[in-house]
Amino acid sequence: MTDIDEESAEYQIFIGEKDYWGMGVALEASRQILKYAFETKGLKYVYLHVRVDNERALRLYKKLGFISQEVKDNWIKMKILSGAF
Repeated sequence: MTDIDEESAEYQIFIGEKDYWGMGVALEASRQILKYAFETKGLKYVYLHVRVDNERALRLYKKLGFISQEVKDNWIKMKILSGAF
């Protein structure tokens, strides 16, 4: 997480080793980070930016409960509220 303040943070994840793609690593890591953000840090929401053509990431984020907020210049801003996780 970056840009952490009293109520929100920006989320980013990158699994560089392709051998680990599709194995649930990003899903489990994301769950742990969101749990920390909401339960430990007490944040109200977490947001992220993802390219519109990154279908794998979009599936992951939707599975976690992120909702699209806006689309701008081929990027989607998504957000998840603490109660939605």
